[in-house]
Amino acid sequence: MPARTSKKKSKQQRGKEALQEGDFVRHNMVPVHILLSVDEGSQVLQRFSTTADKLPKITLYDPGLATDPVYRAAMQANENLVGRVVRIKRVSPTSGEAVTYRIIVEGKLE
Repeated sequence: MPARTSKKKSKQQRGKEALQEGDFVRHNMVPVHILLSVDEGSQVLQRFSTTADKLPKITLYDPGLATDPVYRAAMQANENLVGRVVRIKRVSPTSGEAVTYRIIVEGKLE
């Protein structure tokens, strides 16, 4: 009798497949996500006089990150992105553009 194999996919496999499908990221309601370099991330933290653990978090496989070609290339190259800062630009009816920053974490957000 053959060994049973699990049909469940790992979180990493599901995340990579979602990035490849990625049609939803072209929707006009998905905000632009920009993966900052390590130096840019530290400059942001300095400018706001804060630490990385005080920034809001975003998971490594968040679908919104797929809007950034730098992020997609880094994922394909298997780079470690945990701890990197992401700039998110949203259209705002009052100010024109709202910019927020998040830190990439692995796993689920609680």
